[in-house]
Amino acid sequence: MKNDFPKGVTFPLSAGRMLVIESRRTGGFDSAESTALVYVVDTNIPHGQAPFRLIGELTRIGQQVSVSGIDITLLNADDTGDIVSISVGLG
Repeated sequence: MKNDFPKGVTFPLSAGRMLVIESRRTGGFDSAESTALVYVVDTNIPHGQAPFRLIGELTRIGQQVSVSGIDITLLNADDTGDIVSISVGLG
C-alpha cells in the first residue's frame, strides 16, 4: 500500500549535525529488512570520510535508541511505514 506520509524526519543537534530517522521498507531497489534507521549526519566531516554514523535500527515495537539526550522509540510499524516517539531530555 502506498501512502504520502513522510518517510523520514530530521532533528538538529548542533551546527552542522542532525539526527535522521528514516523509515525503510523492503521493495523496489531496497532488499534490506523493513526498519527505522536512526543515524547522525555531520556536515563538518568531509564527504569522503563518511559524515554519517549509524546509531541503531528499530525493528521491534517498543525498541529504543538514544543519542545526545534524545530518546527515539518505535511505537508502531506496518507495511506502509513506522511511527516513532522522539523525547528530548531537559537536563
